[in-house]
Amino acid sequence: MKNGRLVLVLSLGLLATVLSGCAPGVAGSSWSSLTVADGIVYVGSQAGRIFALQASSGDEVWRFPAATEKAGKGAFAGTPALVGDALYLGSHDGYFYVLDANTGSLRRTMATKGPIIADPVIVDGALYIGSQDRSLYAFDAATGRKEWEYSAGNWIWGSAAALGGRVVVGSFDHKVYCFDTAGQLLWEFKAEGGVPGGVVLEGGLVYFGAMDNRVYALDATDGSEEWSVSTGGWVWASPLVVDGRVYVASLDATVYALDAVTGTERWRYRVDGMVRAAPAYADGLLYVGTETGSLHVLDAESGMQKWTDKPGKSILSSPVVDSGTVYITTLDGTLYAMDGVSGVRRWSVNPSTRQ
Repeated sequence: MKNGRLVLVLSLGLLATVLSGCAPGVAGSSWSSLTVADGIVYVGSQAGRIFALQASSGDEVWRFPAATEKAGKGAFAGTPALVGDALYLGSHDGYFYVLDANTGSLRRTMATKGPIIADPVIVDGALYIGSQDRSLYAFDAATGRKEWEYSAGNWIWGSAAALGGRVVVGSFDHKVYCFDTAGQLLWEFKAEGGVPGGVVLEGGLVYFGAMDNRVYALDATDGSEEWSVSTGGWVWASPLVVDGRVYVASLDATVYALDAVTGTERWRYRVDGMVRAAPAYADGLLYVGTETGSLHVLDAESGMQKWTDKPGKSILSSPVVDSGTVYITTLDGTLYAMDGVSGVRRWSVNPSTRQ
Protein backbone atom coordinates (compact mmCIF):
# COMPACT_ATOMS: atom_id res chain seq x y z
CA MET A 1 0.00 0.00 0.00
CA LYS A 2 2.87 2.33 0.87
CA ASN A 3 4.50 1.62 -2.50
CA GLY A 4 1.28 2.46 -4.30
CA ARG A 5 0.96 5.75 -2.45
CA LEU A 6 4.59 6.58 -3.28
CA VAL A 7 4.01 5.96 -6.98
CA LEU A 8 0.91 8.18 -6.88
CA VAL A 9 2.80 10.99 -5.13
CA LEU A 10 5.68 10.76 -7.60
CA SER A 11 3.29 10.64 -10.55
CA LEU A 12 1.43 13.72 -9.38
CA GLY A 13 4.74 15.46 -8.76
CA LEU A 14 5.86 14.72 -12.29
CA LEU A 15 2.55 16.00 -13.65
CA ALA A 16 2.95 19.21 -11.65
CA THR A 17 6.47 19.65 -13.01
CA VAL A 18 5.29 19.25 -16.57
CA LEU A 19 2.31 21.52 -16.05
CA SER A 20 4.49 24.28 -14.66
CA GLY A 21 7.00 23.98 -17.48
CA CYS A 22 10.01 23.68 -15.23
CA ALA A 23 11.16 22.63 -11.83
CA PRO A 24 10.99 25.41 -9.25
CA GLY A 25 14.12 27.49 -9.19
CA VAL A 26 15.73 25.84 -12.22
CA ALA A 27 16.56 28.48 -14.79
CA GLY A 28 16.45 27.30 -18.38
CA SER A 29 15.14 23.86 -17.46
CA SER A 30 14.04 21.69 -20.35
CA TRP A 31 11.97 18.74 -21.39
CA SER A 32 12.26 19.79 -25.04
CA SER A 33 13.70 17.07 -27.18
CA LEU A 34 16.07 17.78 -30.03
CA THR A 35 16.57 17.23 -33.73
CA VAL A 36 19.90 16.48 -35.39
CA ALA A 37 20.46 17.04 -39.11
CA ASP A 38 23.50 17.76 -41.29
CA GLY A 39 25.80 18.12 -38.31
CA ILE A 40 23.58 20.56 -36.41
CA VAL A 41 21.61 19.99 -33.18
CA TYR A 42 18.39 22.02 -32.86
CA VAL A 43 16.77 22.32 -29.43
CA GLY A 44 14.33 24.58 -27.61
CA SER A 45 14.52 25.65 -23.98
CA GLN A 46 12.26 26.66 -21.13
CA ALA A 47 14.13 29.97 -21.13
CA GLY A 48 12.25 31.01 -24.30
CA ARG A 49 14.99 30.39 -26.86
CA ILE A 50 15.80 27.96 -29.64
CA PHE A 51 19.43 26.96 -30.19
CA ALA A 52 21.42 25.53 -33.09
CA LEU A 53 24.64 23.82 -31.99
CA GLN A 54 27.47 22.02 -33.74
CA ALA A 55 26.79 18.29 -33.31
CA SER A 56 30.52 17.54 -33.11
CA SER A 57 31.34 19.96 -30.30
CA GLY A 58 28.23 21.66 -28.86
CA ASP A 59 29.47 25.05 -30.04
CA GLU A 60 26.67 27.51 -30.73
CA VAL A 61 25.78 28.32 -34.34
CA TRP A 62 22.84 30.64 -33.60
CA ARG A 63 20.08 31.30 -31.10
CA PHE A 64 16.56 32.67 -31.44
CA PRO A 65 15.85 35.29 -30.29
CA ALA A 66 19.38 36.55 -30.87
CA ALA A 67 21.72 37.09 -27.92
CA THR A 68 21.18 40.86 -28.22
CA GLU A 69 17.41 40.43 -27.85
CA LYS A 70 15.22 39.41 -24.93
CA ALA A 71 14.18 35.78 -24.70
CA GLY A 72 10.70 34.84 -25.85
CA LYS A 73 7.65 35.07 -23.60
CA GLY A 74 7.05 31.33 -23.61
CA ALA A 75 9.04 28.15 -23.17
CA PHE A 76 9.76 26.03 -26.22
CA ALA A 77 8.74 22.43 -25.66
CA GLY A 78 8.50 19.50 -28.03
CA THR A 79 10.79 18.33 -30.78
CA PRO A 80 11.74 20.76 -33.56
CA ALA A 81 10.74 19.67 -37.06
CA LEU A 82 13.10 20.37 -39.94
CA VAL A 83 11.77 20.48 -43.51
CA GLY A 84 14.25 21.74 -46.08
CA ASP A 85 15.76 24.89 -44.61
CA ALA A 86 12.77 25.64 -42.36
CA LEU A 87 12.64 24.79 -38.64
CA TYR A 88 9.25 24.47 -36.91
CA LEU A 89 8.54 24.53 -33.15
CA GLY A 90 5.65 25.57 -30.88
CA SER A 91 5.84 27.68 -27.73
CA HIS A 92 4.01 28.07 -24.43
CA ASP A 93 3.06 31.58 -25.61
CA GLY A 94 0.52 29.95 -27.95
CA TYR A 95 2.41 30.70 -31.16
CA PHE A 96 4.03 28.36 -33.60
CA TYR A 97 7.37 29.59 -34.95
CA VAL A 98 9.00 28.96 -38.31
CA LEU A 99 12.70 29.85 -38.49
CA ASP A 100 15.39 29.80 -41.14
CA ALA A 101 17.38 26.73 -40.10
CA ASN A 102 20.63 28.21 -41.37
CA THR A 103 20.46 31.59 -39.63
CA GLY A 104 17.78 31.37 -36.95
CA SER A 105 15.90 34.32 -38.40
CA LEU A 106 12.12 34.35 -38.00
CA ARG A 107 10.06 33.64 -41.12
CA ARG A 108 6.53 33.54 -39.74
CA THR A 109 4.34 32.62 -36.78
CA MET A 110 0.98 30.90 -36.55
CA ALA A 111 -1.35 31.54 -33.60
CA THR A 112 -3.30 29.14 -31.42
CA LYS A 113 -5.26 30.02 -28.30
CA GLY A 114 -3.16 28.15 -25.74
CA PRO A 115 0.31 26.83 -24.89
CA ILE A 116 1.82 24.41 -27.41
CA ILE A 117 3.55 21.37 -25.95
CA ALA A 118 3.06 18.86 -28.78
CA ASP A 119 5.66 18.02 -31.41
CA PRO A 120 4.85 19.38 -34.87
CA VAL A 121 4.06 16.90 -37.64
CA ILE A 122 4.52 17.92 -41.27
CA VAL A 123 3.26 15.64 -44.04
CA ASP A 124 2.57 16.48 -47.69
CA GLY A 125 2.90 20.20 -47.08
CA ALA A 126 0.50 20.26 -44.13
CA LEU A 127 1.50 21.09 -40.55
CA TYR A 128 -0.53 19.40 -37.80
CA ILE A 129 -0.18 20.62 -34.22
CA GLY A 130 -2.21 20.22 -31.06
CA SER A 131 -2.60 22.93 -28.42
CA GLN A 132 -3.55 23.21 -24.79
CA ASP A 133 -6.56 25.20 -26.04
CA ARG A 134 -8.00 21.70 -26.77
CA SER A 135 -7.74 22.04 -30.55
CA LEU A 136 -5.90 20.25 -33.33
CA TYR A 137 -4.79 22.66 -36.06
CA ALA A 138 -3.89 22.06 -39.68
CA PHE A 139 -1.80 24.79 -41.31
CA ASP A 140 -0.27 25.13 -44.75
CA ALA A 141 3.38 24.60 -43.82
CA ALA A 142 4.67 26.88 -46.57
CA THR A 143 2.41 29.89 -45.99
CA GLY A 144 1.12 29.51 -42.41
CA ARG A 145 -2.51 29.69 -43.56
CA LYS A 146 -4.88 27.82 -41.26
CA GLU A 147 -6.70 25.09 -43.19
CA TRP A 148 -8.90 23.74 -40.41
CA GLU A 149 -9.28 23.35 -36.65
CA TYR A 150 -11.03 20.72 -34.54
CA SER A 151 -11.88 21.19 -30.86
CA ALA A 152 -11.48 18.14 -28.63
CA GLY A 153 -12.78 17.83 -25.08
CA ASN A 154 -9.50 18.56 -23.32
CA TRP A 155 -5.83 19.44 -23.83
CA ILE A 156 -3.80 17.98 -26.68
CA TRP A 157 -0.19 17.52 -25.58
CA GLY A 158 0.93 14.61 -27.77
CA SER A 159 1.99 14.71 -31.38
CA ALA A 160 -0.42 13.72 -34.13
CA ALA A 161 0.35 11.07 -36.75
CA ALA A 162 -0.47 11.47 -40.44
CA LEU A 163 -0.28 8.74 -43.05
CA GLY A 164 -2.34 7.51 -45.97
CA GLY A 165 -4.79 10.39 -45.92
CA ARG A 166 -5.53 10.02 -42.21
CA VAL A 167 -4.59 12.25 -39.27
CA VAL A 168 -4.80 10.78 -35.77
CA VAL A 169 -4.32 12.50 -32.39
CA GLY A 170 -5.00 11.82 -28.71
CA SER A 171 -6.34 14.10 -25.99
CA PHE A 172 -6.63 14.32 -22.23
CA ASP A 173 -10.37 13.81 -22.74
CA HIS A 174 -9.58 10.04 -22.96
CA LYS A 175 -10.18 10.00 -26.70
CA VAL A 176 -8.22 9.31 -29.86
CA TYR A 177 -9.57 11.08 -32.95
CA CYS A 178 -9.07 10.21 -36.61
CA PHE A 179 -9.65 12.73 -39.43
CA ASP A 180 -9.19 12.90 -43.15
CA THR A 181 -6.79 15.56 -44.38
CA ALA A 182 -9.70 17.99 -44.89
CA GLY A 183 -10.54 17.84 -41.17
CA GLN A 184 -13.57 15.57 -41.42
CA LEU A 185 -13.89 13.34 -38.33
CA LEU A 186 -13.82 9.69 -39.39
CA TRP A 187 -13.93 7.97 -36.01
CA GLU A 188 -13.08 8.35 -32.34
CA PHE A 189 -12.08 5.86 -29.66
CA LYS A 190 -12.45 6.35 -25.92
CA ALA A 191 -9.92 4.88 -23.49
CA GLU A 192 -10.35 4.75 -19.71
CA GLY A 193 -7.77 7.48 -19.14
CA GLY A 194 -6.30 10.56 -20.76
CA VAL A 195 -3.91 10.24 -23.70
CA PRO A 196 -0.97 12.53 -22.88
CA GLY A 197 1.56 11.27 -25.41
CA GLY A 198 1.80 11.06 -29.16
CA VAL A 199 0.15 8.41 -31.30
CA VAL A 200 1.91 6.23 -33.86
CA LEU A 201 0.33 5.18 -37.15
CA GLU A 202 2.08 2.13 -38.58
CA GLY A 203 1.06 -0.89 -40.64
CA GLY A 204 -2.63 -0.02 -40.59
CA LEU A 205 -2.69 0.25 -36.79
CA VAL A 206 -2.77 3.17 -34.36
CA TYR A 207 -0.63 2.74 -31.24
CA PHE A 208 -0.81 4.88 -28.10
CA GLY A 209 -0.56 4.78 -24.33
CA ALA A 210 -3.02 6.18 -21.79
CA MET A 211 -3.37 7.20 -18.17
CA ASP A 212 -5.45 4.06 -17.54
CA ASN A 213 -2.11 2.20 -17.42
CA ARG A 214 -2.64 0.57 -20.81
CA VAL A 215 -1.06 0.44 -24.26
CA TYR A 216 -3.50 0.21 -27.17
CA ALA A 217 -3.50 -0.84 -30.81
CA LEU A 218 -6.49 0.22 -32.93
CA ASP A 219 -7.49 -0.52 -36.50
CA ALA A 220 -6.70 2.69 -38.37
CA THR A 221 -9.67 2.18 -40.70
CA ASP A 222 -12.49 2.24 -38.16
CA GLY A 223 -10.89 2.70 -34.72
CA SER A 224 -11.82 -0.73 -33.43
CA GLU A 225 -9.55 -2.14 -30.74
CA GLU A 226 -7.11 -4.81 -31.92
CA TRP A 227 -5.47 -5.32 -28.53
CA SER A 228 -4.52 -3.59 -25.30
CA VAL A 229 -1.91 -4.45 -22.71
CA SER A 230 -1.87 -3.44 -19.05
CA THR A 231 1.20 -1.93 -17.37
CA GLY A 232 1.80 -0.95 -13.77
CA GLY A 233 1.45 2.80 -14.25
CA TRP A 234 0.41 5.66 -16.50
CA VAL A 235 1.75 5.30 -20.03
CA TRP A 236 2.90 8.84 -20.65
CA ALA A 237 5.43 8.08 -23.37
CA SER A 238 4.63 7.59 -27.03
CA PRO A 239 5.20 4.05 -28.28
CA LEU A 240 8.09 3.28 -30.62
CA VAL A 241 7.34 0.77 -33.40
CA VAL A 242 10.34 -0.93 -35.02
CA ASP A 243 10.59 -4.18 -37.00
CA GLY A 244 7.31 -5.64 -35.80
CA ARG A 245 7.73 -4.67 -32.16
CA VAL A 246 6.23 -1.97 -29.99
CA TYR A 247 8.60 -0.56 -27.40
CA VAL A 248 6.87 1.46 -24.72
CA ALA A 249 7.71 2.64 -21.23
CA SER A 250 5.49 3.41 -18.27
CA LEU A 251 5.57 5.41 -15.08
CA ASP A 252 5.95 2.00 -13.38
CA ALA A 253 9.67 2.29 -14.27
CA THR A 254 9.44 -0.56 -16.77
CA VAL A 255 10.19 -0.83 -20.49
CA TYR A 256 8.02 -3.27 -22.43
CA ALA A 257 8.64 -4.95 -25.79
CA LEU A 258 5.38 -6.14 -27.37
CA ASP A 259 4.50 -7.88 -30.61
CA ALA A 260 3.08 -5.17 -32.87
CA VAL A 261 0.33 -7.39 -34.29
CA THR A 262 -0.83 -9.33 -31.23
CA GLY A 263 0.41 -7.32 -28.24
CA THR A 264 2.16 -10.40 -26.85
CA GLU A 265 4.92 -9.44 -24.44
CA ARG A 266 8.42 -10.31 -25.67
CA TRP A 267 10.33 -8.95 -22.71
CA ARG A 268 10.24 -6.30 -20.02
CA TYR A 269 13.07 -4.45 -18.27
CA ARG A 270 12.97 -2.59 -14.98
CA VAL A 271 14.79 0.75 -14.91
CA ASP A 272 15.61 3.04 -11.98
CA GLY A 273 12.83 5.59 -12.41
CA MET A 274 9.68 6.65 -14.22
CA VAL A 275 9.93 7.05 -17.99
CA ARG A 276 8.00 9.95 -19.52
CA ALA A 277 9.40 9.99 -23.06
CA ALA A 278 9.59 7.52 -25.90
CA PRO A 279 12.75 5.45 -26.24
CA ALA A 280 15.02 5.81 -29.26
CA TYR A 281 16.28 3.01 -31.50
CA ALA A 282 19.45 2.65 -33.55
CA ASP A 283 21.45 -0.33 -34.80
CA GLY A 284 19.72 -2.88 -32.60
CA LEU A 285 19.94 -0.80 -29.43
CA LEU A 286 17.20 0.88 -27.41
CA TYR A 287 17.93 4.12 -25.51
CA VAL A 288 15.70 4.98 -22.54
CA GLY A 289 15.91 8.04 -20.25
CA THR A 290 14.43 8.17 -16.74
CA GLU A 291 13.25 10.87 -14.35
CA THR A 292 16.14 9.95 -12.03
CA GLY A 293 18.57 11.15 -14.71
CA SER A 294 19.76 7.77 -15.99
CA LEU A 295 20.19 6.70 -19.60
CA HIS A 296 19.70 2.96 -20.08
CA VAL A 297 20.87 1.27 -23.28
CA LEU A 298 19.29 -2.12 -23.98
CA ASP A 299 19.57 -4.80 -26.62
CA ALA A 300 16.32 -4.35 -28.54
CA GLU A 301 15.98 -8.06 -29.29
CA SER A 302 16.51 -9.46 -25.80
CA GLY A 303 16.09 -6.52 -23.42
CA MET A 304 19.52 -7.11 -21.89
CA GLN A 305 21.32 -4.02 -20.65
CA LYS A 306 24.36 -2.92 -22.64
CA TRP A 307 25.36 0.09 -20.56
CA THR A 308 23.94 2.84 -18.41
CA ASP A 309 25.02 6.35 -17.44
CA LYS A 310 23.67 9.01 -15.12
CA PRO A 311 24.88 12.31 -16.55
CA GLY A 312 22.74 14.78 -14.65
CA LYS A 313 19.19 15.85 -13.86
CA SER A 314 15.96 14.15 -14.91
CA ILE A 315 15.63 13.05 -18.53
CA LEU A 316 12.05 13.89 -19.55
CA SER A 317 12.51 13.92 -23.33
CA SER A 318 13.45 11.30 -25.90
CA PRO A 319 17.08 10.57 -26.69
CA VAL A 320 18.16 11.08 -30.30
CA VAL A 321 20.77 8.93 -32.06
CA ASP A 322 22.60 10.23 -35.10
CA SER A 323 25.80 8.99 -36.77
CA GLY A 324 26.77 6.82 -33.81
CA THR A 325 26.20 9.51 -31.17
CA VAL A 326 23.33 9.60 -28.69
CA TYR A 327 22.14 13.05 -27.60
CA ILE A 328 20.02 13.77 -24.54
CA THR A 329 18.67 16.84 -22.76
CA THR A 330 18.19 16.98 -18.99
CA LEU A 331 15.81 18.98 -16.82
CA ASP A 332 18.38 21.69 -16.08
CA GLY A 333 18.76 22.38 -19.83
CA THR A 334 22.10 20.59 -20.31
CA LEU A 335 22.73 18.66 -23.53
CA TYR A 336 24.97 15.59 -23.51
CA ALA A 337 26.56 13.83 -26.47
CA MET A 338 27.80 10.27 -25.87
CA ASP A 339 29.12 7.45 -28.01
CA GLY A 340 26.07 5.35 -28.81
CA VAL A 341 27.86 2.02 -28.37
CA SER A 342 30.28 2.59 -25.49
CA GLY A 343 28.65 5.50 -23.65
CA VAL A 344 31.86 7.52 -23.65
CA ARG A 345 30.91 11.17 -23.15
CA ARG A 346 31.92 13.45 -26.03
CA TRP A 347 30.69 16.81 -24.81
CA SER A 348 28.10 18.52 -22.65
CA VAL A 349 26.81 22.08 -22.63
CA ASN A 350 23.96 24.14 -21.24
CA PRO A 351 23.33 26.73 -23.97
CA SER A 352 20.89 28.73 -21.81
CA THR A 353 23.66 29.62 -19.35
CA ARG A 354 26.11 30.81 -22.00
CA GLN A 355 26.32 34.46 -22.89
